[in-house]
Amino acid sequence: MVGFYKRKFLIIFLFLFSCADKNDKYKVATNLPLPALISSSLAGTNTVYFILKQTHEPLFRKDDGENYSSKILKKWERNLTNTAFVFCPDTSKEFYKKRRFDEDFFKTYISSVTLKFDKNFRLSQNKDCFNIVFNKPQPKYLDFLTFYENAPSIVRNENLEDGLGEFYVSDMNTKEMRLLRKKKQKRGYNEIIIKRYDLDEKIPLDMTDYNFINTEDIPMEIRKKYKAVPTFTLKTASIIINNPDLKLRKAVYNNINPMEFMKTFFYNKKFDCIEIQNFLPVGFKYARPGKIKQKKIKSDFSGELKFLNYFYSINEKPMQKFWEDFYLKSGIKVKIVNADISKIKGNPFDFLRKFDIFLISSEATRNDINAFLEIFGDTPMNPYSFKIKELAKIYDEIKKESDKEREEALVNKALSIIEKEYIILPVCQMVKTVYYPPDIKNINVGRDFFQYPEIGEFRW
Repeated sequence: MVGFYKRKFLIIFLFLFSCADKNDKYKVATNLPLPALISSSLAGTNTVYFILKQTHEPLFRKDDGENYSSKILKKWERNLTNTAFVFCPDTSKEFYKKRRFDEDFFKTYISSVTLKFDKNFRLSQNKDCFNIVFNKPQPKYLDFLTFYENAPSIVRNENLEDGLGEFYVSDMNTKEMRLLRKKKQKRGYNEIIIKRYDLDEKIPLDMTDYNFINTEDIPMEIRKKYKAVPTFTLKTASIIINNPDLKLRKAVYNNINPMEFMKTFFYNKKFDCIEIQNFLPVGFKYARPGKIKQKKIKSDFSGELKFLNYFYSINEKPMQKFWEDFYLKSGIKVKIVNADISKIKGNPFDFLRKFDIFLISSEATRNDINAFLEIFGDTPMNPYSFKIKELAKIYDEIKKESDKEREEALVNKALSIIEKEYIILPVCQMVKTVYYPPDIKNINVGRDFFQYPEIGEFRW
């Protein structure tokens, strides 16, 4: 009888062990370059934002879109006029290897992040709590503290910041990144592996997440087995025109056929998208679906513009033909620079500013118009080598403006300037289907989930 129980125990133990081993690793396949810099200042970029969702925790959450909560404050208060706020940090929280979320850190952190929002405030400490008092009502202050770019963060080295999320980065290079869970869970993922595959490389069947590659490239076996949810993503593709000469920008803008460019750039790749008239996706109040209005202009420009081609492995010859045809239409010569942006060190936007023309994607990583306008502000994610000061000023004003009518006027003013300056050519809004493993029991397909889930929340 004893032997029976021993065998029974052994069988159960082995079963549990094998299940844990099978589900322990969450493996992500991507065609996107893996970032060389993980910083909260780059929270608006796709892959960095996905990583920050695992490694960082903002001071506040607004998971249901209305109510504030916090995982890293013991308690908090605000007055009815939104002029005074009290924050009491949970100092038991850790960043990386016993680096604590202590009171000294919090005082420096809350002072610096509030300074980015409004310079006119007073900070004081009462025992283990901190008071922030503004000169006027600031109802958007807590919203500001929900943004991942404002999450508590410490610098581990020149390439990496650590946050208060469930995971920390254990290893990173141009082909693979690994994140480990700080405290292991029995029925959850304890390791995240992000692997980059070239566009012409076959994606293996043992990955967990295929949502960072083109839907058409997801193996058919996976599409049949996984939970599929079609989604109209708040993600747009646009061409940045980065040259200080307005007349030249106007000529470039009017002589590039957006959809022809898109089909050439993603040569032989199928994708679903709809045309847009500005760079905002349908779903935002200020978006304008449909074809943009263009009028061909012949330029007398005698120099040469530089185009960054980071998908040259699939489009080198078609792209060469595209810019030859563009020259015949516009009179503007374009030099193609093929570059592997996965090998860029530091902030990738510092590299982008060296080029006159390049494709970017913009995505609503939060339900806020400034998630799209930040590329025009005085931010690390601004891709321009020249400044339009009025745009940067408006970006800062929208960030704090709580009056809906004044905010709308500011947004419309910014959009009008962007259109008249010809600094960005809208291409299209992406439409895709996301897929998740069938054994995950608590997938939430609500607000702020698609493509950027918190892996630490998944259970089976």
